[in-house]
Amino acid sequence: MNKILVNWLDRYFSNPEAIALVAILFGALSAFKIFGSVIAPVTVAIIVAYLLFGLVKKLQKIHVNFIAAVSIVFILFLGVIVWLFLWALPILWEQLIRLTQELPKIFNHSQHFLNGLYARYPDIFSTEYVARLSGHVANFSSDFGHSLLSFSLASIIECLGLC
Repeated sequence: MNKILVNWLDRYFSNPEAIALVAILFGALSAFKIFGSVIAPVTVAIIVAYLLFGLVKKLQKIHVNFIAAVSIVFILFLGVIVWLFLWALPILWEQLIRLTQELPKIFNHSQHFLNGLYARYPDIFSTEYVARLSGHVANFSSDFGHSLLSFSLASIIECLGLC
């Protein structure tokens, strides 16, 4: 068994480039795991910048000044972002209204389900456990409703800095 393992290791890891690749992959995965919340936005920004710079280079090939090309691409990019935001905001608002209308129904269904657990499986679920679980569901829905209420159109505009 040892000879098989040693032969396998010699075959694949005798090359220094293979060892470097494994080390780089391990380091990159570790960095993403540890610093993922910071690295993810930076990675997205680098990808977007790379793509936009490609557009700038294409504009320069058709003899557009660098500053003008950057300005055109930037204005185009901002226009697309604003258009996506204005397109998505009414849809999100409508879905939020539907969620607030359906929330009492969802809460009632969850209460009936939890009460049915005791009726169907009295050996597994005690009334005390079902009552505690119902309390957790009630607390969660109350907290969610409070968060949903505090999240209003005024707070969206304030977050965007449009006021």
